[in-house]
Amino acid sequence: MKEYIKGGLKVLSNYVIALIFFVVFLYTFIVVAGENFVNWLHYYSFIMFLLLFAIIYSDFTRLAKKEKRPQYNIKTYPLKGLVYGIIGFLPIILLEIIFPFIKFDDEIFTRIKELVLDVILGPVFFVLRIGNKSIISYIAASLVVPVITMLSYIAGYYGFKFRDHIKPKGTEIQQTSTFKKSPWNPSLNEPAQKSKKKKKSNNKEQ
Repeated sequence: MKEYIKGGLKVLSNYVIALIFFVVFLYTFIVVAGENFVNWLHYYSFIMFLLLFAIIYSDFTRLAKKEKRPQYNIKTYPLKGLVYGIIGFLPIILLEIIFPFIKFDDEIFTRIKELVLDVILGPVFFVLRIGNKSIISYIAASLVVPVITMLSYIAGYYGFKFRDHIKPKGTEIQQTSTFKKSPWNPSLNEPAQKSKKKKKSNNKEQ
């Protein structure tokens, strides 16, 4: 049980890191976007999601490889990452459930409450925008982090290397190809000279 708590806390800490980046650079994005801030917000959110994905992928592929080592004596299975993701994202899911029950008589405070929830869900806000903030979109946003945690753990569990599949063509060196010498390389004349020496020695022996 302890390993599940540690794994869940790792997911939550990864999300918090991405959320901090979201908040820190939000003002800069507002200044750059100007009047298009609202229309471009989901693009900004998606960029932070890519950061979140990179952090989780790095951590949980490494964790899966570590847990599979026999010296740690830890039970592993491919979908373990999904359990880690659900445990780690559970505090955010609880906030999503609680926030609708918080009521204010003032419209300003109600709007502030909505903005706070949007900020908390910043790295997955683009999912809400795609679904027009429907109930289904909130459910989908809640599942994004557990799903990418699951996929990252599976990648480490089966030894899948993402970098090997994104290398452009022509970057790999063919091991079967031989090194061609320059025509000006003096070593090219060595076989001919050796053959001449052998002929001379054979003639002398005769």
